[in-house]
Amino acid sequence: MLPLSISTNRITQARYQLFHHQQLYHPNGYIILVAAALFALFGIYDLFALADYGLPVTLLRWGLCGVFCLTWFATRESKPPSQQIVETVTLISAGLFLTLVGRFAIHLGNDNYHGGTILLLIYTSAFSRLSLRYSLLVIAGIVVPYVAITAPILLPVDFQAELDRLVIYLSAGLLCAVGALRKELEARTLFTQARQIRSQGFRLKRHAQVMQRLSEHDGLTGLYNRTYLNQRLQRHRRHEPTQMVMMVDIDHFKAINDQFGHQTGDLILKEIATLLRQQLPAHWDCIRYGGEEFLVLAPTRDLRQPQRLLQACQSHQFAHGQPLTLSIGTADHLTSMSLTDSIASADAALYLAKQSGRNRHLHQPKTAT
Repeated sequence: MLPLSISTNRITQARYQLFHHQQLYHPNGYIILVAAALFALFGIYDLFALADYGLPVTLLRWGLCGVFCLTWFATRESKPPSQQIVETVTLISAGLFLTLVGRFAIHLGNDNYHGGTILLLIYTSAFSRLSLRYSLLVIAGIVVPYVAITAPILLPVDFQAELDRLVIYLSAGLLCAVGALRKELEARTLFTQARQIRSQGFRLKRHAQVMQRLSEHDGLTGLYNRTYLNQRLQRHRRHEPTQMVMMVDIDHFKAINDQFGHQTGDLILKEIATLLRQQLPAHWDCIRYGGEEFLVLAPTRDLRQPQRLLQACQSHQFAHGQPLTLSIGTADHLTSMSLTDSIASADAALYLAKQSGRNRHLHQPKTAT
């Protein structure tokens, strides 16, 4: 049971990742371009804050933006989580870039350099659609370099001010991590709701299929019923595939019901329906036309099939223990005729078969008028 549970969890996780990419990340991925534009605009601040070194730092910042944008567009149609990896690496690189530039600014005597680190954290928490693990990687990738590289240099210079700044960075990182967790929980809630809706949709579809089958099939024999026939007649036009119509009637069925009871009669109807399915081609439509009468719509003209059905009925052992015979009437169906007329012709042939002594098949060819 444990390996099966693990496999199920992996499948669910894979489905969630696909859902997150298709429904949440991919439609909103363009937001990172806005963040990239803001990151590039901070290059103007570098021009003034870093004096003679402002231009090369600004060009480096813009180059980083350009590489990211090209990579982002190149992976736009890639499989998940390619774009999330690209965005994660870019944000961490941007955070490391700002940390190193900040250290360089300190070396130049500027202890108050602000390149947008806090804005990166705000973007990751509030606007980015990265999943939880990538968001946490970005937050750690931004906060840890500052704590490890910049803070140790500034603490000896102005301990209290830098301690306050360090608390702000750590608090911002913690709040951003909580925000990322909240987004993940919301995404998982949406995923669960989507699965429930999809599951309900499947159940409704299966229910509709069952109801459709029940509405089109006879409850006793399992064959098609008059509802199916009426639908067939309503949509019948020149493209009706039927070439031959066959009417089948159980001989002396009323006497069987009177002598053996209606329960035995029902069993015989089921057995006749089974014979129809077994003896006739599977692509022929068998319909319980009414009472002990059955209608067959055949897409091919084969006059050997009715005779085989008669022989199969004569050799079959029925529930009441006595022999049973059928009368069968068939008629050709032409594309120039209505299906209703062809059924009437087959019914007329059936009537002649019963009048001629029963236990026989009569065919009534039809010519177009």
